[in-house]
Parts: sequence; C-alpha cells; structure tokens
Amino acid sequence: MTHPDSELVAARELAANGRLDEAAAAYRGLQDAAPFEAAEFLGVHALRRERWGEAVASLERAANLAPDNAGTLENLGFANLRSGAAERAGAPLQRALDLQPDFFVARLLLGVVEQRLGRPLTAFAHMQWAFRQARRRGFWKDARTTQPWLREFVREASTFCSGYAQAALQAVLRDAGGGAHLPRVEAFIRAQLGLERLQSPDPRQQPKKHYLPGLTPSPWFDLALFPWARRLQEAFPEILAEYRGVASSGGFESFLTFKSTEQVGKYLGTSGAAPEWNAFFFYRHGVRHDENCARCPRTAALLDDLPLIRLPGATPEVCFSVLTPGSHILPHRGDSNLRSVVHLGLVVPGDCALNVAGEARGWEAGGVLAFDDTYEHEAWNRSDQIRAVLLMDAWNPHLTEDEKRALPRVIQAMNEISAESERLRPPGL
Repeated sequence: MTHPDSELVAARELAANGRLDEAAAAYRGLQDAAPFEAAEFLGVHALRRERWGEAVASLERAANLAPDNAGTLENLGFANLRSGAAERAGAPLQRALDLQPDFFVARLLLGVVEQRLGRPLTAFAHMQWAFRQARRRGFWKDARTTQPWLREFVREASTFCSGYAQAALQAVLRDAGGGAHLPRVEAFIRAQLGLERLQSPDPRQQPKKHYLPGLTPSPWFDLALFPWARRLQEAFPEILAEYRGVASSGGFESFLTFKSTEQVGKYLGTSGAAPEWNAFFFYRHGVRHDENCARCPRTAALLDDLPLIRLPGATPEVCFSVLTPGSHILPHRGDSNLRSVVHLGLVVPGDCALNVAGEARGWEAGGVLAFDDTYEHEAWNRSDQIRAVLLMDAWNPHLTEDEKRALPRVIQAMNEISAESERLRPPGL
C-alpha cells in the first residue's frame, strides 16, 4: 500500500516537471490526505484548462480550508468572474485585498466586477490604482509585460478608464450648461484628466491646480471689471466699524495652519517680532461661518449678495485679514485662475504693500484691489501697526455666466472621482 506522503511527493514532482494532467489525477486521490493543497492545485489546474465551474468548486473548498490565504481568494474571485458570476467574485477579491493591499491583480479584477455590477465610479477608482501599482512594478505596459490570461481584463479596464471620467464629466457639463457650447470648459476637463496639456500664454501665470484657457491673463485686474466693487467702497464705514468691534473682542485665528513651528518660516518672514497672519473668517474653504457672520451682520449681508466664487470644498475664502507689524507673507502662488482675489482696505498704515508679479501696490483705506493669485505674489507690513483688509474670493471677471454655472458642477464631479480614489487608496501609496 502506498503511503500518502509518498503519493504527495509524487504529485508535487509531476507538477514541478510540467506533467500537469498527471499531477491533477494524483491530487484527486489526495483530497483527504492533503485537502487544501489538493483543492488549490485542482482549482488552478481547472483555471488553466478554462473549466470555470470546476475551478470555482475546487477553489471554494480551498478558501474554506484556508480563509486567510490571499492567493486562493484572488484565484477564486478570478474563477467566479470568468464563470460569469461577477456578483460572487467581489467578496473573495475584497478579502484578498484586505489581507494583501498590494495585490494589484485582485484590485483590477475587483474593478471589473464593480463595472459589471453597475458601479462605475468605484470601478474606475479600483482600476486606476491597479494600473498605478502594476506599472510601478513594470507590468501592463504592453502585451509583453501583461500575463496572457489577464490581457482581456487589462484591455477591458484600460478602455473603460480612458473613457469613463471624460464621459461622466461631459455629461455633467451638458446638464449644467443647459445646451450652451462651452469649449473652454471642455478644454479644462481634458486638461484635468491629463488628456491635454494647457499653459498660459503668460509664463508668469502658473496655477497649482486648475487652469481654464482663454481667460485674459493679467496679474492685476482693472476695477472696471468689478462693477460691484463700488458697493464695497460705499459700505466701507460700516465694514470698518464691524471689524473694529471684533478686533477688540476676539475671534481671530491663524490664516495658515502649520504642523510644526519649523514650517512657519516657509510661508512667513519678519523684520521684527514673530510674524503673524491672522483672520476672522466669514467663509473658510467654501464653508460659511454663521457665528462670525452674525457678529458682523452688515458685512455678512453684503457678502451674501456679492458674486463670490463658490467651488465645492474650496471657495470662497472670505475674512478680515490682519498682518501684524513686521510680518511678511512670502512669495507664493494660488491654485486656480478661475478666481480673482479682492481686497478692501480697512486699516492701512504706511510701508505696507502687495506685490504681484513684480508690481507692488499699496492698499488704501476704503479702496479696492483685485489680482490673480496664480501669479507669484507676496505682501508685507513694515510698519509698527497692524494692517487689516477684507479679503474675498470672486470669479475671474473674464468668465461667462454659462461657464460660472457649469464649472462648480464639473469640479464637484471631479471631487467625487478624486474622493472615491482616495477612499480606495492602497496603504503605503
């Protein structure tokens, strides 16, 4: 009588020598002696022979015997997917990724599952991460670097990814634009997806995040483009009085948030005491601070009636902005040429200035300045008194009304895609 151990050794030798059908026959007789190894081998062998139902049955047995074996779970997900049971493939693939987040094949397959089950946003995010992980390791760059058994799914995912985001954003654009033809927004979408490279005709203009082509570039905006600026100037006495009220009672915080004191020097300089740039926020990252607005009702009512730029999770930023004596906001650039930054001077001592693209201008109490912060800019207070302005984000005045209506919807859709991708980000990436 042959001992099971010797039979197992013989089965392994057959497999190692490429005699797979003979090895499979041997393993069928070892399902009691070596249940996991036999089920795993028979499942993978059935996959090679494209016997999908048989593969699923064997791999399910293997997964039940070793529920924390990520490789088995990945194979089981693949077998279910190839057998047409996408609804049964997701759970083992997700479990494999919980155990091994760097299993980019499992991530790709889970993306295909999500697509087939009608969840395109999640499918897109999984596929994008799978491609990034694979290509960092030198895979899926071409047919040679793609496993033959996986090429069908890589092609499917690549085709889906290349069209999904653009189609989704174009659908949003059609809906938001009300049928208007918005070629600049279409170019903006292509650029945000990496399908087109856009650059300002003015090399000094360098947005960090969003660039919409065709907007007349200029570091400083002509105030004639802001007919509502007169309302700020007319309301100056009331705004100044409310500023003085909160300045005497508190509620200010640092405009910038730092993880360490060492970071302060990257953003703020000084010619005297420790630099401070403080703010009393009416809006922060697009969120209205109702309590602060209630403390300054006249200013808040005016702000609510102005054409401030409203982009989801980002703008407007509106505040009383205070720069302490000797403080210097070092040169930096803003995110987007979709907006203009508008200042109403409140308390303006001498020797204070805002420098945009090499042209410095001073504030005046009750005066308005408007500039494009995608140009390098800086501000300083070299006096011995505080400098205070009302700072706000408005639309770039060269945008059309149709573009202003469409852009927030498009950016919201982009944010949703980005948020889903971030939610599914594999650990360590």
